[in-house]
Amino acid sequence: MASINTIVKRKQYLWLGIVVVGAASAIGGALYLSDVDMSGNGETVAEQEPVPDMTGVVDTTFDDKVRQHATT
Repeated sequence: MASINTIVKRKQYLWLGIVVVGAASAIGGALYLSDVDMSGNGETVAEQEPVPDMTGVVDTTFDDKVRQHATT
């Protein structure tokens, strides 16, 4: 008959194997689901808004408050 230490060691290795397989399955499942396209129809293209024309939005003039902080 095996000693108590051998029995406990085997149980620990069994649980370690179960935990490792479970963790690997969970990580693999999460990676698989993160790459799966669940939108249903892959050919549908979402219509995007056009890029706004930002010409002239930036003003190079300083007011007194900004000038005071920019020069100190």
